[in-house]
Amino acid sequence: MVLMQDNIIYVGGERNGKITNGVKSWSFKTRTWRALPSMIHTRSWPSVVLLNNSIYVIGGEVTNGQPKRSVEMYSPGGKWKLVSSMITQRSQAGTVALNGKIFVMGGFDGTHDSQSVECYDPSSNNWTLCEDMNKAHNFPSVAVHNDYIYVLGGITENRTVERYDPQMNEWTMVCSLNVGRGCMGCVWKGDQLWVVGGEQNDKMKNYVSVYYAEYNKWFKRSPIPIADRYSCYVVPKTLLQSQ
Repeated sequence: MVLMQDNIIYVGGERNGKITNGVKSWSFKTRTWRALPSMIHTRSWPSVVLLNNSIYVIGGEVTNGQPKRSVEMYSPGGKWKLVSSMITQRSQAGTVALNGKIFVMGGFDGTHDSQSVECYDPSSNNWTLCEDMNKAHNFPSVAVHNDYIYVLGGITENRTVERYDPQMNEWTMVCSLNVGRGCMGCVWKGDQLWVVGGEQNDKMKNYVSVYYAEYNKWFKRSPIPIADRYSCYVVPKTLLQSQ
C-alpha cells in the first residue's frame, strides 16, 4: 500500500490463494474504489514507495516463493514500466524515499533473512549497495525522520531498531522495541514514532508503542482493538470527515 494525495493505492498481493498483479485505488474524498492499470508482473509481498508522484513496486515473491529483483514504476495516467532491477533479489523488505532516492532494506533473499541495503537513483536508473544493517530484518517497519531512516523489528521476535545516516552511510543501534515483531504500522507524527500492531512468529499483536527520539525510549500506549498487521499514514483531518 501507498498513500498518494487523497488515495490509498493497493498493489499486488494474493487473492484467493493466487498471486496477483492487480492495482486498486480507494479515495478518501469519494469513498469509492477504482481499478488502475495492472502491473507487468504478479507480486506477493513487494515493497511499495512513492517518489516524485510515481509509484515504485520493488521485488516481491513469484509463484514458486522465490523473490524477484525486478522493479516497476507507475505514473498517474500512464502504464507500468520496468526500470533497473535491484542488485539483490528480495521480498518482504522495507523501503522509503529520501532526498530523491529510494532505499530498500532487509527482507528475505530466498535463502536467508537479509541485512543488506541498496539505493536507487531515478536520475541515473541505477542501484548501488549501501552499508549493511547491524542485524537482519525480515518484514521490518521503516520510517524517515530528520533525514534519518529508522528500521524496526522483524517477524521472528526481532526487537532491534536501527537508524541510518545516508550522508555518512552508517547504521546506529537505538533503543530496542518493548516487544519484538514485524509487519507493524509505523509512522512519525511530529517527534513521536508510532508503531501499531504487527506479527510475532505467526501470531498477530495489538500492541501500540511510541518512541521519543529525545529520550531514546519507548513507551506503551493503549492497544489497538484488533490484533493484525497494519500500515499507517498521517492524513489531514479534512480527509476523514463525512462527505
